[in-house]
Amino acid sequence: MLFCAPLRGAHSHPLRALLLLVALSACSSPPLRTPEGALLAPQPVTPVRLREPLVDIRHYDIAVDVNEAAGMVDGSVTVTFAALPDRPAARLQLDAVELEIHGAWDERGHALSWSAHDEVLDMALPEPLLPGAEAKVTVEYRAWPRRGLYFVGPSAAEPQRPWHVWTQGQTHETRHWVPVWDQPDDRATHTLAITVPERFLTMAAGTRIASSRDELAHRRTDTWSLDVPHPSYLITLVAGELGEADLPTSNIPLPVVGDPAALAAAAQNFQPTADMLAMLADWAGRPYPYPKYAQSLVREFVAGGQENISATTLTHDTLHAEQDAPQLETGAHGTEPLAVHEAAHQWFGDLLTCRDWSQLWLNEGFATYTELLWARRTLGEDAARAVALGWERQMVDFQQSHPRPVVWSDYADPDDLFETPCYEGAATRLVLLSELLGADVLRRGVQLYVARHAPGDVTTADLRAALQEASGLDLGTFFTEWIEGTGFPQFEVRIGAGAPPVLVARQVQAGEGQRSVFHLPVEVSWSTGGVEHEAHLDVDEAREELPLSGDGPLDWVRFDSRTAVPGRIDLLQPEAAWRSQLLAAHDGLTRLVAAQWFAPEPHVFSGNTGTPELQAESLDALERAARGDAFVDVRSTALAALAARAQAADPDIARTLVELARDPDARVRAVAAQGLGVRDGDDVLVTLLMLARDANGDVAAAALDALVDREL
Repeated sequence: MLFCAPLRGAHSHPLRALLLLVALSACSSPPLRTPEGALLAPQPVTPVRLREPLVDIRHYDIAVDVNEAAGMVDGSVTVTFAALPDRPAARLQLDAVELEIHGAWDERGHALSWSAHDEVLDMALPEPLLPGAEAKVTVEYRAWPRRGLYFVGPSAAEPQRPWHVWTQGQTHETRHWVPVWDQPDDRATHTLAITVPERFLTMAAGTRIASSRDELAHRRTDTWSLDVPHPSYLITLVAGELGEADLPTSNIPLPVVGDPAALAAAAQNFQPTADMLAMLADWAGRPYPYPKYAQSLVREFVAGGQENISATTLTHDTLHAEQDAPQLETGAHGTEPLAVHEAAHQWFGDLLTCRDWSQLWLNEGFATYTELLWARRTLGEDAARAVALGWERQMVDFQQSHPRPVVWSDYADPDDLFETPCYEGAATRLVLLSELLGADVLRRGVQLYVARHAPGDVTTADLRAALQEASGLDLGTFFTEWIEGTGFPQFEVRIGAGAPPVLVARQVQAGEGQRSVFHLPVEVSWSTGGVEHEAHLDVDEAREELPLSGDGPLDWVRFDSRTAVPGRIDLLQPEAAWRSQLLAAHDGLTRLVAAQWFAPEPHVFSGNTGTPELQAESLDALERAARGDAFVDVRSTALAALAARAQAADPDIARTLVELARDPDARVRAVAAQGLGVRDGDDVLVTLLMLARDANGDVAAAALDALVDREL
């Protein structure tokens, strides 16, 4: 599941807030209502207590009659279950929150004794069920769910807004609209019969196996079925005044559901879905495991996306015009990263599910890592490693204020786990594993892990065992340091004089709970006399040294040239070296890090006495990089650094910004707009007014922001 993050470009000025008001609504939650339709305050979620199962649930047969105007469902669920192999069963317990229970019956129609307490529906079986024996119980109920099932429709402010009804089960919300075992450690198949107004479209997991109409009531019942066992939080329902389009595919249906007027944009945004699924199937070593893959775009969704099994639900607000795509290819708000993340969950999260929520990284870390695989496939190696670099820094920033391991069992509520350690932090560990084992060995290990445990629940120990078998290595130290432990390495890298000069790397992390030494492989690159070199350094001690051999003077050094170190690197070298690195390094990420030093990016710049004035040669180097670098991230970063570090009155800088405001790449135009906000001149104003009408949304927003700044 991908949660909302703060919107890019959102500042405190009221006009800016007004301009971004519509976009900010993407992170809002639907209103909660009483049965009569009155607004309710949100109910605090009570975490499901992990408890030992009394039975093995095998199938849910669910039927719900949806009353969207009342925010209500009438429902029934028939639960097929078996006594555990080692003991008889006398009771069936299901999680149920604020459900009006009408009764419970066994398969012969005999009423069962039941009670509802502590958000658990407890039913006594008429006689003990022998070990392994199977039985059925039916529960009828009514619900006005405050969570789990959401109703978004017309309002006084938006009387024409269409009805969207959708579920959100993770981590423990399904229990608000149907009685289920609401923990990730039990897997069952299900059918779902949804009765709705005839004009509504429905989408659910699996295959639609029946559809019937009540002509008098103008209502329709669609029945969906999925025969792959899964946790209950993945049961999904989407219904409403929606349309459906089909994406191009070679083997399984790929429907996209959304507002009818938005279907063309949805089809364009999600056009790569078939390629994503093919890449993921190849990497996981298992074909896509369900009869279809649907993507439903709904209004006011509480997250970016949710990986409901075979039928992902996504926020309608992810849709964008084609001209806005450049900023969205690898960014946190991009449709393609979101789409591949949720698609990856169909294997990592749905087919394989963390056994308990402390193991959530096995769902979210893998799904996040596939964003890098997709970036590498579509945008190239530089863009992929730029993604990894961003993850590393995000995890460092998080750990500095919230030190906790990737596997974390001390949560008060499982929803607390949906933060950086289980997403970007976990993905950085997979990047490091790829460097440690080799990409092919990591892939073989992952495929072994999938083959052994799908469909089923998994733990970190399961993954470690598969990776050890594939690699022949003992990964105990790796998992202890990087998955189960807290903290991160902080490298102080200095260049010692000598012939040849020597790189000295010291781990200087300190503080309670910090390890004095993290063990990891590091690649180092450097240039001497214009010739680049690279060497591998196995870091086993707090201090490591590496001779930087080569003919001629040392031009520059890059520590972690494979962008795999999940920590902080403080590399001190002269400004001239950073300039040389920016202009001459063959590797795009190495040039990007140099551009970030000039920006200055605090993760790269190591100055302790403020930001020094740049040498004239460096300003010239930044302009050359902004105009001509092959990697657009270098161009945009160099231009931002140039605009920030040069004198506001410098006419040459203003001229450069005006010229690059017409760059073909929208990312460069957006940076030019930002830089022009503090510069004077008629040509500057004319350029900003032109950019305010740019077809790209980020460019137009940056220009408007700059125009507001000029008026303050």
